[in-house]
Amino acid sequence: MISFFEQNTFWMKNLENRKRSFPSGLPLTNVGYCPQKTGRLVASFLTCNFSFILSGGGSYRNRSGEWTVKAPCVLMQWPGEEFSYGPGSSATDQPAANWEEFYLMYDATCIPRLKALGFYRTDNPVWRMNHASTVRHGIGELYTLCEKDSGYGLADRADRIGESLILESLLNEPVRERNNSEKAFLALLNELESRLPEPVDFMQLARRHGFSQSTFRRQWKKQIAVSPARYVMEHRLQHAGRLLTDTALSISEIAGRIHFEDPLYFSRRFRAFSGLSPTEFRRRYRNPA
Repeated sequence: MISFFEQNTFWMKNLENRKRSFPSGLPLTNVGYCPQKTGRLVASFLTCNFSFILSGGGSYRNRSGEWTVKAPCVLMQWPGEEFSYGPGSSATDQPAANWEEFYLMYDATCIPRLKALGFYRTDNPVWRMNHASTVRHGIGELYTLCEKDSGYGLADRADRIGESLILESLLNEPVRERNNSEKAFLALLNELESRLPEPVDFMQLARRHGFSQSTFRRQWKKQIAVSPARYVMEHRLQHAGRLLTDTALSISEIAGRIHFEDPLYFSRRFRAFSGLSPTEFRRRYRNPA
């Protein structure tokens, strides 16, 4: 473990297409380590990410506000929103020229599972780690596992270590018990995400889970940062991204799959969402056959 950190070099591993014999429900797509991150990143993501800041400091901003980053802590990023974060901000007590970062990346389809485990914390996306030494040990263990790459069992073990790292980072914070209304809304979200990208009647869905129209709107505003229409649109565009990288469907066919009648309008919306045209996105991120 010590030798890994002493190497002081960038490292990453792609696990997206590795076979799982015992699926955990939280399959990692990528893991990585940057010992001296210097640049500030301004980006939106198709994945849900956890950045473990092991040393250094800076700031983190999304549409909800700005947070001071001071190691050791964890930052979250999730689909459908722009984030700006990095080292060396005047908001910190002692602005750092760089920070040390380890990250875990999950496909957006993991969001319901992350929510069920209490890991999806869009209302509190920056939290302090009290057990940084334990987390460092787990990172070293994950690195050793990935570098040995024995094949069978690699992804299963890596998924479990990744989950344990998130859990360890949160154990210092008391977990608040959800009330009945919050539990019902979580069940509603789980059903919604299982149905998308198909059309959804929100009022019918709300009634099925015991919400009046006004109560549903209050709960949605409290729990979700974007409107229902934008939530559905972003989920459809995320699904389009997976179809572009994982299938040979034409752009017109993908537009139809996610209920866009006009492929040109789909292309404009996809570019606005991802920063790339569907063709450019496929060329850059296409998974090997």
